[in-house]
Amino acid sequence: AIGDIMRNPMLGVKMTRRSQMKVETKVIEEYTDEEIEKITKVIEDTFNDKRQLYRYSPAYILILNTGIREGEALALPWDNLDTDIRIMSIESSLSYVKDRCKDGHMKGRKIVISETKTINGRRTIPLNQNALDAIEEIKRRNKVQGITSDFVISDLNGNHLTPRNFYRTWESITRRAGVENKGVHALRHTFGSRALRAGVDIKVVSELLGHSNINITYDTYIHIIKEQKFEAVKELEFI
Repeated sequence: AIGDIMRNPMLGVKMTRRSQMKVETKVIEEYTDEEIEKITKVIEDTFNDKRQLYRYSPAYILILNTGIREGEALALPWDNLDTDIRIMSIESSLSYVKDRCKDGHMKGRKIVISETKTINGRRTIPLNQNALDAIEEIKRRNKVQGITSDFVISDLNGNHLTPRNFYRTWESITRRAGVENKGVHALRHTFGSRALRAGVDIKVVSELLGHSNINITYDTYIHIIKEQKFEAVKELEFI
């Protein structure tokens, strides 16, 4: 037929090997130990005096100590926590997307809960004592305020919390702590960085973070891996 071509020209295109490709690594944002100390101080002050200031503040401690994504935290149901055996199951994530009419016009935004993007995203994460304390504080605050919800993080009516409101609270906490706001996601990166610097195997870190493959973890935390190589060589100075 007129306009048809006899052969697909793309068949003659050779793909560049991954080993020959230059990988553009993005400098990740993470909080320093000093910044985390200041942030934790602000959050723990609200624990100690039993005030309801920064109502969602325990949730940030939970993210810092588990490395879960913000959307995973906001979608997390109580049924996916087992504090007796100290584990958390991640199966879904919350997104705040545009809600459009049939004619395509946007009428606002809506919350969508979906399964994690990859098989590796569905994972079980151990809970350390800091994470357990944060969970207990969330339970206590809900009880004081008479909140009943299926979700670990919720609004006053027990419904899903929007990422916008979750971010606003974080913004207030970092401002009060006198720390640069690098975003809630930086807490996840801080967890990953701390784990690697503590000597946790990169494969284990990759599994905890729910990366689809270990190359993503490697590319994300290449700066830490370089630090570790440098330190390892220093330890081998025999002369």
